[in-house]
Amino acid sequence: MSDLIFGVAQMSVVKGNIQQNLARHCQLIKAAAQEGVQLLLFPELSLTGYEPNLAQNLAIEVSDENLFPLQELANQYAMVLLVGAPKKTQHKPEIGLFIIRPHQAISCYSKLNLHASEELFFARGTQHQTLELNEQKFGLAICADIANSEHIKMLMKDNIAVYLAGVLISENGLSEDCKILENYAIKHNVLVAMANFTGETGGWSCAGNSTIWNNTGEIITCANHEEFAVVIASRKNSKWSGKTIAIK
Repeated sequence: MSDLIFGVAQMSVVKGNIQQNLARHCQLIKAAAQEGVQLLLFPELSLTGYEPNLAQNLAIEVSDENLFPLQELANQYAMVLLVGAPKKTQHKPEIGLFIIRPHQAISCYSKLNLHASEELFFARGTQHQTLELNEQKFGLAICADIANSEHIKMLMKDNIAVYLAGVLISENGLSEDCKILENYAIKHNVLVAMANFTGETGGWSCAGNSTIWNNTGEIITCANHEEFAVVIASRKNSKWSGKTIAIK
């Protein structure tokens, strides 16, 4: 099995300001590239912040010019980027995770499971999503997806080895959600990675603590409550190790 390095990004956001948030993405991507990261996951709606009231006006398509700098970095660093933003549709936007591969067309996974409060502003996605990198299959999840155990069960039918969740988890919800993810790692014998915000977005005080668990539920590495960071897992000679890079 070939070596692999993947990571999750932890960041704060500026409400509805795609350009400032894009600059933060680029900073984190460049830091990840210095560590040889081949895939980097960002939190839920990372380009805009979690702002349901603004989502209709902020929604983008896969061809949006705001994604061009990210495509350039994906090409430059041979890195797959998973970036959150509202996805434009003919009706309500979807909560999208844009999949930016080196030298390939951009695609998007849309969140399948919505909180009741989100249904006024967003439409549900319709399809599960996996992607493959270095002989490893990744399953994609966005926040409330993790609360539905059927979501990971469907992805396991595709034999995923890593479950990636871009989330917004508040300080009050951290313990419960981390327990869910830890249990998924153990029950399904997969690595689990969670990318969360720090700071505030959408009126929520975010918990940070972005984490990667191994397939026995042990933490490989994690960020703290407030740092701007890249949390990285590396497989070498079939063994996993981790580290967290704080960005100043």
